Amino acid sequence: MKKISIYRAVFYRISGAFLGVILVIMPYGVAFPYTEGAVPFAQAPRTPDPFEDYSELKKICTCESGLTHFKSDGETVLRGVINRHDIGICQINEYYHQKRIDALGLNIYKYEDNISFAKDLYNRLGSAPWIWSKSCWGDK
Repeated sequence: MKKISIYRAVFYRISGAFLGVILVIMPYGVAFPYTEGAVPFAQAPRTPDPFEDYSELKKICTCESGLTHFKSDGETVLRGVINRHDIGICQINEYYHQKRIDALGLNIYKYEDNISFAKDLYNRLGSAPWIWSKSCWGDK
């Protein structure tokens, strides 16, 4: 860990204890705690994009919810402003789609299931279910 010693470590004092920086960026990689040396950026762990291969769906959900599944309290699932039956990050309408949601064994109040159902809906019907927000995500 000699390379890390050339970088200044930043510590925060929280409740009388010192915590080190979790991630130290180095010229050609990233050093993670409890690892030997740097890991190249290409090998660094990353959270997969749930909308990978669904760029239009990502635009749609950005317009529908700002890519937010919960309200500001972090617990209450987002509901549509105009239509209260629209649920979560992809604003899935539970009134129209509940039978299919149940058949797939999904719960659209869960982040992952909301996106999974949106992908299913998009694969079957394209962008049609979100036509009312097309002025936001459609070609301009």
